[in-house]
Amino acid sequence: MGETVIEFTATDSNGNTAVCTFTITVIDNEAPQIDCPADFTVDTGVGNTQYEVPDFFATGVATANDNCTDPVTIYTQNPAEGELLDDGVYEVILTAEDEYGNISDCSFNLTVESVLGVSENLLENAVRIFPNPAKTEVTIAKSSDISLESATVFDITGRVIMTVNLKAMNQEKTIDISKFQSGIYLIKLESANATLTKQLLKK
Repeated sequence: MGETVIEFTATDSNGNTAVCTFTITVIDNEAPQIDCPADFTVDTGVGNTQYEVPDFFATGVATANDNCTDPVTIYTQNPAEGELLDDGVYEVILTAEDEYGNISDCSFNLTVESVLGVSENLLENAVRIFPNPAKTEVTIAKSSDISLESATVFDITGRVIMTVNLKAMNQEKTIDISKFQSGIYLIKLESANATLTKQLLKK
């Protein structure tokens, strides 16, 4: 980026010389490209009436690339990280800016739902997932009076990444997530009469 002065010199057979110069100015007017997630739904969880908005860029849910600025480090989002949302549908607007002031944005709908019933509450209280955030492995632990049938891992776009049969599990089951990309995942746990979805952050 910037200006470069080019000088040309021409000399004839008699030794006469002429010189000319010109300036080439290289500018960047191409905005970053944002990979925005598809619309998705989150549950506030037992005991919570609001959903805390994460940093969608830091968690890898959204990414931005630029032809000149690498990495892109100027991001904004609305609603902002840490904002608490009640049940409802929210348009999330993400913005990325490169070092030359070119800006692009994208948006998706985030639906917040508090949907846990009695059976789901029992399952929520009897099952935990740790560590969370996790890097290579995550463990599903349950109380002895709960029987789980399966765990299905989805990425934030709703694509199934893994399904694990839990019918034969004892108190704990460890899942290898070392090959997962960094970001937010949803783990849907199913018992005979209830379904519970938990959020997992992969480092």
